[in-house]
Amino acid sequence: MKKKAINTIKRQTFSLLEIMVVLVIMGIVLSFAVPSYQGSIERSKGKIASLTLVSIYNAQKRHKLDNMGVYYICDPCSKQSIKLNLGINIDDKFFDYTITASVTGGFNATATRHDEGLCANEQMFVTEIRGRIGQTCDFW
Repeated sequence: MKKKAINTIKRQTFSLLEIMVVLVIMGIVLSFAVPSYQGSIERSKGKIASLTLVSIYNAQKRHKLDNMGVYYICDPCSKQSIKLNLGINIDDKFFDYTITASVTGGFNATATRHDEGLCANEQMFVTEIRGRIGQTCDFW
């Protein structure tokens, strides 16, 4: 009598240890990737505010020439009032803008970040004298 050979097919499976090692490695990679991603998002939002402040600076210079040496001042400023008086359409939902008078007779334009993200409540500003953007958040 011949014995029949039983074919045993060995199935390829992952052990619990291998799956846990993969999950730990993915966790480590994500712990480095997520803060970097959040920082790049915050930098792009800061770039929008920086460009808006440069536009406000240039519009204020034009406003002064057109209005007998007087800058436009508003605190707090609505986006509609800036558009109406300076001709700048601000489409930025992450910052609030103010334009205040400075001691020297110039102006200070400030962008304040809303209560969200890595730079919540931080400010970016430009003054009439320097014309360069200053900031309080390291990510910008």
